[in-house]
Amino acid sequence: MKRTTLDKLQVAARDGQCRLLYLDEAGFCASLPVQRSWSPHGLPHAIEPKVGWLR
Repeated sequence: MKRTTLDKLQVAARDGQCRLLYLDEAGFCASLPVQRSWSPHGLPHAIEPKVGWLR
């Protein structure tokens, strides 16, 4: 989207002429879906996100 168009839409939204909604299209998830796992007896399953896996 061009910057000038966005600026015009933001002014219109401030004036109450329209409502702007910002949506995240990435579908980002901090931890990947887990298919299988295990945990020690009596402890709940827990996942620690891996830092840097997107690099």
